[in-house]
Amino acid sequence: MRAKLARLASVTLGMIGLAFVGLVAQAPARSADDVPETHSLLGNYLAGRFARAEQDTESAAAFYSQALVSDPTNEVLLEQTFQMETLTGNWVKALPLAEKLAATQPTHRMSHFCLASRPSRPATTRKPTATSNRLLKILSAS
Repeated sequence: MRAKLARLASVTLGMIGLAFVGLVAQAPARSADDVPETHSLLGNYLAGRFARAEQDTESAAAFYSQALVSDPTNEVLLEQTFQMETLTGNWVKALPLAEKLAATQPTHRMSHFCLASRPSRPATTRKPTATSNRLLKILSAS
C-alpha cells in the first residue's frame, strides 16, 4: 500500500513538473530591449557592489551615483561613490563628494587628502617663485 502511494506521489509530482516546464517553454522570449529598467536604491547599490567586485569601477561609480541620488544623506553611499569616482579619475564629480564627505565625517582621511591635493588655481597661471627656483637650481646641480 505504501509503495503504491509513493509511486502515485512521484508520478503526480513528475507530471506537475513537466506541466510547469511546458508552461515556461511556451512563455514568449524577451529581447534585451524588453528588459524593464529599475531605478531602485537597493538595485543600484547591489549593482554597484557587483560591479566593484568585478573591478568595473566606471559602472560601479555610475550605479553608486544613481543610488546616492535616491538617498543623498546616506554616508555609506557617499563614501562608496566618492571612492569609485576617485578611482576612475573623475575629479569633477569626486571633489564635490569629497567636500560633502569631509563635512559629514571630519576624520575621513581620503576626502581631506583629495581636497588638499587639488590645485588652488589652474596650472597654466602658476609662476615660479623664489623657493621653486632655488629648488630647481639645487636639483639641477646634483
